[in-house]
Parts: sequence; C-alpha cells; structure tokens
Amino acid sequence: MREFDIASNNVLNKIEKYIKLSGYTSAYLYKNFDVSQFYDMKKSGFPLFNAIFKYSKILNVDIRNLLLLDNDNTYVFGNSFDNYEEFLCFLGGKLKRLRKEKGLRAKDVAFKVTKGSITYIYQLESSRENISPKKFYAYLEVLGMTSDEFFLHGEEYRVITNQNKNNQITIDDINKRVYELEGIRDKDLSNYISSNPNTYPTLHGLLKICKVLGVSPAEFFDFSKKDFEHTRVIDIKRSAEFLKRILEENGFKAQRYIRLDSIFSLCDEQNISIIDFFRQLEENDVKNQCVFIR
Repeated sequence: MREFDIASNNVLNKIEKYIKLSGYTSAYLYKNFDVSQFYDMKKSGFPLFNAIFKYSKILNVDIRNLLLLDNDNTYVFGNSFDNYEEFLCFLGGKLKRLRKEKGLRAKDVAFKVTKGSITYIYQLESSRENISPKKFYAYLEVLGMTSDEFFLHGEEYRVITNQNKNNQITIDDINKRVYELEGIRDKDLSNYISSNPNTYPTLHGLLKICKVLGVSPAEFFDFSKKDFEHTRVIDIKRSAEFLKRILEENGFKAQRYIRLDSIFSLCDEQNISIIDFFRQLEENDVKNQCVFIR
C-alpha cells in the first residue's frame, strides 16, 4: 500500500520535527527516555500507535499532531488523553460514529480492513481491541477521509502556526543576531553554549545566550540596537518560571523546556511585539529583584 508507506514516512518525519522543536538532542533522549524503538522504526517501518503515544508524551505534544499528515500546524485540542487507553477509546468511538454518519455497515468496513472479520470491527470500535496504523489508514480509506479530516472533524482546537506572524523572526535572523552580538560584546558563544543553528533555541537556551552576551532578551530582538553600555540582564530560572506561568494562564501547555515558538504564538495572539513582551518580563523581574544592571 503506497499511501501507507507515505504515511509511515510522514509520521516519522513529524516525530523528528517535534524532537527538534523541543530542543532535545538524540543523546539527551537516549539518556533520559527509552527511545531506541523510534530509531529502530526508522529502519523497519511504521511505529505502532502505543509507541507514537509514548513519544507524544515525551515531546509534550498531542499525539494527533504526529498523525496529521497534510499540514504543518500545531494544534492544541479541547480534549486530551492522559494515557494510551483514553486515546484508543477516542479512536474507536470516533471511527464508529463516522461510519454510522456515512451510512456504512460494519461488514462494509470489515471486508476492506480485516478481510471480512466483522467481530474485529465491533471490538475495535468498542475499544476492546488494539488497532494497528495499517488498519487505521485502511479504515480511513473506507470512510473516504484523510487523517487531517478525521482528527479535526467535529473537534475543538486552537492552532499554533510554526511560523511567527507578527514578528516574522526566522531562525536565520536569530543566528545573524548572535554573530553580530558576539562581535559587539567580544564573546565567543561556542565557549559557553552548544546550540543548533538549524532550529529555534528553547526559551532557556535564549536566556542563556542573552546572559552570556550580556544583553536583555528585549535588546536581543531589537535588531537595530548596537549600544549596550547600560543593559538589564535577567535571572534565568526565575524568569523562565514567570514565563511558564504566563503561557499556562493563556492556554499554552508549557513543557519542561519551553519552545520559543510558543512565545511567538502568544505574542501573535496578544498582538504585541516580541520586544514589548520581554520588556514586560524585565519590569516583572525588576519588581522581584531578578534583574541586575551592567
């Protein structure tokens, strides 16, 4: 099934995408989580749903984002799954509901999905039977739906685009600013921080970059600013905790290592610039004595 092979590659690519967005390295994942199965699956084929669910929890992203194959957005859904069994109940219940909406009988689906086992279809739809990705995509084919249509149909969700709208800040912009500030501040960042030039830094990574370079985050994103005679440097731990609270208050699930694009998305929703956002952070840190002047 060529479509299934394409879906397999797309899911593995989605997992790799969120690994990069999370700021994790392969070494960190190997050290802290049992992820060998994922790298083995890159050689052998499509991961099972329980494995995909495990990686979604590690990467702190809803599993549906790993299975949405036709767009590059990140979705925050109104309903969530605390464990794999809840996800299976969701899958089975929704497959059954959509089958009935389309006027299909269980045996219509069974012939295509299981070569005629109606009992399996009933067990699957009542969550008494696990489902393989191959059978799931075969079921979707009978329903005449894409994975995106299936997971988004009738659901409440909020979209987080993976490109900043208001601020239009690219990874290349950040890299160029780092190189510029290294020259202005006479610092070689590589002596202090190991960063990946192909991905956005995490929030913690950005705060470390700013601290080493001796600039505030607001000054970092003010690309026109070249003079830093008097600058505010924020406390990383307390500032990160404050930002995590702000994100969660605004409906963003903040993982252990906060993604910088989550900050961008929050700024887009509030229609403020990233510079003004970090200036508010500095004002908060001044009140809490988390800022010192250089």
